[in-house]
Amino acid sequence: MAISYVGSASNSATTTSFDIDLSTIGLQQNDLVIILLGMIETADYNLAITTAGYTEVADLYGNDSKDCNFGVFYKFMGASPDTSVTCNTVSVNGNARVGLAYCFRGVDTSTPLDVTSTTAVGTNTGNPDNPSITPTTAGSVVLALGCGLMVDDATIVAPTTPEGFTNLASKKLPDSLNTGVAVAGASLAWTSGAVNPNSWSGFSTDTGSAWCAVSMALRVAPIVGPTNLKTYNTNLKANIKTINTNPIANVKSLNTNV
Repeated sequence: MAISYVGSASNSATTTSFDIDLSTIGLQQNDLVIILLGMIETADYNLAITTAGYTEVADLYGNDSKDCNFGVFYKFMGASPDTSVTCNTVSVNGNARVGLAYCFRGVDTSTPLDVTSTTAVGTNTGNPDNPSITPTTAGSVVLALGCGLMVDDATIVAPTTPEGFTNLASKKLPDSLNTGVAVAGASLAWTSGAVNPNSWSGFSTDTGSAWCAVSMALRVAPIVGPTNLKTYNTNLKANIKTINTNPIANVKSLNTNV
């Protein structure tokens, strides 16, 4: 089964902790939920997911006049998928922070990341520029994930993805200082070689803004045959042997009776 995009959900806040409602996405067992968590702050802070089971992919910091903190996390859903996820930032209220759940189906539950994710940070613009990544497994999907600052709410309506990428999802929030933050994700079905996305657009072009980016490669789940395939093959061989033996026995009996 190929990797497919399931959907997204998001939320924003100016408080240290907030939830993203996952109940409307239609998650199923083994769906992969990737969380993008972005925040404006004046220093490098640790971003976290307090809901159990999430793995951190990256925790990045872009340092400019308007600093950018970006965290990426993932989790496979169990038999009863989570209905929400709790994002936690730092004990500083007032600054903008946003969270985005970006969800996929058909990802390898044993090795979800085909290769090590690559990261980048930059300054002098809010437009993220994802680094190159080279998957190795056929059927992989490359994700361009980014976080960037904006001068005010009017500067970003919706980001424009890197060329060739689709399944755009994003979330933005301005704050009381007329500065805001946005996170965004987009995907690309990999065919061969290195994927080096061009820069996002639609964030802020303010020279005092910073950005952060993560490139991920999702590995497709292997096709698994029936668990009793070996037994099936063994039984088939036994049946063939019986079929081949019986005609010989029957012919021998026939010849004897004649």
